[in-house]
Amino acid sequence: LLQGPEHGTFEMGTTGGRYRPNTNFIGSDRATFLVEIGGLKVKAVYHFKVIDGGAVELHTKLTH
Repeated sequence: LLQGPEHGTFEMGTTGGRYRPNTNFIGSDRATFLVEIGGLKVKAVYHFKVIDGGAVELHTKLTH
């Protein structure tokens, strides 16, 4: 984890990760990771959009 989310927490597990927004937060957040894919180090940015009711949309961007 290079940079954690500002408005919640992100935890990695054995089957993936889980983002939990802070109570009553609605809006955009993100977390940045450094991952290795086929020997190439890539920065992965996960964008979270928290909408009413606590539902979360996820978008990912990879750069090297």
